[in-house]
Amino acid sequence: MENKIFLLIWLLLVILHPSCVKDLPIDPAVGGEVVVNCILTSDTIQTASVTRSVPIDESFIFREVKDAEVELLAEGESVGYFEKTGYDHWELNYRPVGGTSYQLVVTVPDEPEITAATIMPYYNDVRRDQARDTYPTKNFIQYSGQSPFWMYALSADSEIENYQKPGPGVTLKSGIGTDHPNADRFNQEGNLLDILPTATTPAFEYYIRVDSISPIDENGIPFQLQTNYGQYNFVVIRTASTEYDQYLKSSLQKMESYTDEEDPGQWFDERRIYSNVNNGTGIFAACADIYFFYHDPN
Repeated sequence: MENKIFLLIWLLLVILHPSCVKDLPIDPAVGGEVVVNCILTSDTIQTASVTRSVPIDESFIFREVKDAEVELLAEGESVGYFEKTGYDHWELNYRPVGGTSYQLVVTVPDEPEITAATIMPYYNDVRRDQARDTYPTKNFIQYSGQSPFWMYALSADSEIENYQKPGPGVTLKSGIGTDHPNADRFNQEGNLLDILPTATTPAFEYYIRVDSISPIDENGIPFQLQTNYGQYNFVVIRTASTEYDQYLKSSLQKMESYTDEEDPGQWFDERRIYSNVNNGTGIFAACADIYFFYHDPN
């Protein structure tokens, strides 16, 4: 049960703060492997963590890597080195450019060079169609879909500090639904009507993955996102790189195997979470977020 609770908390951190990815104690890897986690975002500050894993039967605590060089390259040219600012935290002042190929190079003494690559995605063009909104439905139209995207909703019942971007005080909605024709049903759980009267869409746990589709007709793809919204709400559209998409989907699938009370045998599932880090483990990926804010007084 402790494993399952830890994994659920970690998943929520990944969704809300993609740069705050921590080591996952769910694969019984040999201790001492270098773990590199870095999710490029559309913010001006990029973060990374470099740690060493420990065997799962010891504890959830990772080991500090005190001496490492973490370099970011764009199209093969260096854009800077991350500066260590905490026990497992590195930062670089840089805003990624859509469509650009990035490489991460990590040098740790007495270890082979660690490398990974990703491409910063362009934003998918998704716009709200707010004139048609009625509780519990927010309406949108998608005009481009060159990359898969993930969507989720955050709510608060008391006033929040920042209307531009989610921050403290918002909570992730666990039951959400959509009628998007390209929604991936891998984490569908029945129908939203079972928990929310007047809902009309399938129910998903926490967030929804939408497959890439291109081209899209000039009229776009209209779709809805339904949940039990609060007074203050964000709907987040997260366009994902190929690596981030595989990483997040495999992470959720792993979480589901840990939280299935009806089939405890799945807790011993040997599938590993996706990693694209060479000579180590972890993830180097990218995502671009669009935030839609709503104030819905009761």
